[in-house]
Amino acid sequence: AIVVTLNHRLGPLGFLDLRAYNSDFSTTGNLGMLDILAALNWIQANITNFGGDPNKVMVFGSSGGASKISTLMAMPAAKGLIHSAAMMSGPYVRARTEDYAQRITAQLIENLNISSNVVAELQKIPCETLLREVKKLSVPIDSGLADAASPEAFMPMQPVLHPHVLPEHPMDPMASTHGPDIPVMIGSTKDDMKMMMLSMPWFDKLDDKGLEGFAQASFGAQYQDFLAAYKDIYPSASPSELACQFVTDRVMWAGSIDWAERKLKAGGAPVFFYRFDYETPVLNGLLGATHGGDIPFAMNNYNCTKIAGQRPEHPEMGRKMSDAFVNFAHTGSPATAELGEWPSYQSNDRCTMILNVESKIERDPLKRLRELFFAKATSA
Repeated sequence: AIVVTLNHRLGPLGFLDLRAYNSDFSTTGNLGMLDILAALNWIQANITNFGGDPNKVMVFGSSGGASKISTLMAMPAAKGLIHSAAMMSGPYVRARTEDYAQRITAQLIENLNISSNVVAELQKIPCETLLREVKKLSVPIDSGLADAASPEAFMPMQPVLHPHVLPEHPMDPMASTHGPDIPVMIGSTKDDMKMMMLSMPWFDKLDDKGLEGFAQASFGAQYQDFLAAYKDIYPSASPSELACQFVTDRVMWAGSIDWAERKLKAGGAPVFFYRFDYETPVLNGLLGATHGGDIPFAMNNYNCTKIAGQRPEHPEMGRKMSDAFVNFAHTGSPATAELGEWPSYQSNDRCTMILNVESKIERDPLKRLRELFFAKATSA
C-alpha cells in the first residue's frame, strides 16, 4: 500500500466564510476542504509514479480528520476520487449553515474593529492575532463536550454549506446523494473522550449526587434510565468514570452508530463498524482505549508515538489493524485471515468488530444503551 499524507488549512485560514464581503472569496468557508480536494486530484494524476492505483484510493482520518472524510463524501467534486473511506472517532453529520457561518464572520470582524474593505483589512492582520480572536468565539472543547454543547459552540470554524462546493449536509436529514457508492469503515475507541475530561474540575471528585446531575444534563428527561443502565453495565466504575463514559458514548459511540444507520438507509456500498478496545498503559492506564489510540496501530507505527506506550502485544495489534485497513483499500472489505470474517453493518444484527488482543465480532453490543440513545434521538 502507498500512503499519502497531506496538510490543509484549518481554523479561520481554512473556514472563514467571506462570501458576503467579496464575490472573489465565495469559497473561503471551505478552503480547508478544497485543499484536501486538490490533494486527491494530485493523487489521481501522480500516484502511479509511486506504484499506487488511482482507482483504489482510500481516504481515512481520525477525529476532525474523520469529520472531513464525511464532508468529502458530500462534495460533488470529490466524485470518482475516493473509492473507500475510514472514519475514526469523528461521526460528522451536519456542516455549518451559511447563516451561522456569516454570523461568526460578522462577530469576528466586529471584534477586530473592521468597518470597511473587510477582506483587504483582514489580510493585514497577523495570523497569530486572527487565531487568538477566533478562539474567543468558542467555548473550550473539553467543557463544551462535557456540557453537551452543540459542536458549533466549541468548533465554530467548520465546513459550511455552499451551492457548488458542499450543497448538502453530509448526513442530515439523510445521507448525501454524492457518496452512497463509497464503502465505509467507521468506529470509535472504548474510552474516546476520557482524555478530554481529565481537565474537568469534577474529574476524580464526582460523587453520586454529582453524577445524577451530570446524567440529567447529558440525557435530559430520560436520565434515570441512562443512569440505571450505566450502573448495571459498569458496576465497579466510579462516578467520574461513568461521567466520562457518558461523554464518550454520546459523542463518539452512539454518534458513529447514528452515522452508520443513516448511510445504511441510503443504500449503496456497505458499512463496516468497529470499536477499538485496546488500552494504552501510559499514565498507569488512566486513559484506557483513548481518543486517537487506534491511529498508530492502523498505521503500524506505534513506536513513533508516546501515546501507545509499551505493551508486548503491540506488534500483533499493529499487524491486525493495519492489515484490515490495507485489505479494505484493496478489496472494499476489512476482513483478513487473522481477524476472520467481518460482516457489514446491518440493522438486524449491527455487527461490530471489537479490536483488541482477542478481536471478535459482537452483534449489537451494549444493546440496552444503544436503544436508549435511539429513543432519545427519536424524542428530540
